[in-house]
Amino acid sequence: MRLLYFTFFLFYQTISFAQSYMGYTKNATALLDSSNTEIEIIEKGEAVFIFSKNEKSKHLFVNHIKTNKEGFIKSKEVFISEKAVELTEHNFSTIKDSEEKDPIIKIKNSLHEKLTIKINNIKYEIAPKETQIIKLEKGRQTFVVTSPDMLPHYGRENISEFKMYEWEFYEE
Repeated sequence: MRLLYFTFFLFYQTISFAQSYMGYTKNATALLDSSNTEIEIIEKGEAVFIFSKNEKSKHLFVNHIKTNKEGFIKSKEVFISEKAVELTEHNFSTIKDSEEKDPIIKIKNSLHEKLTIKINNIKYEIAPKETQIIKLEKGRQTFVVTSPDMLPHYGRENISEFKMYEWEFYEE
């Protein structure tokens, strides 16, 4: 499994939120959408990123690492191997002041695969070698970054008005 490297040029504030986990399927199992329709079959032993676990639920909301598809799988079909590490120790800084009131994030995908970024549960997909500019509201932003065959990254950022930020994702 390849590792995903990236640089964030953002002001970073460490805040914890729902714990995420890494896991592996115990058997071949169906990845389901919210209407309980099968998206695909995940083979035995394949890695999944578990967004959070709810002890009362019989299903987990996951990202299938191999395909970068999200959905639900039965919790009894997953072995939770470890807590996923929330991003906490990076050097984030504002790129520059912006004339626009709403914060702007410029995201560059230097990977060979499509990059999926969820910011406050809004999904953005960026093709390989492309750059996308996203306008957000000021304040705390929760993010999850995924790409096929790469370990996801998640965390929170606090962004300010009249600022432009930049993220670049690459692999080594």
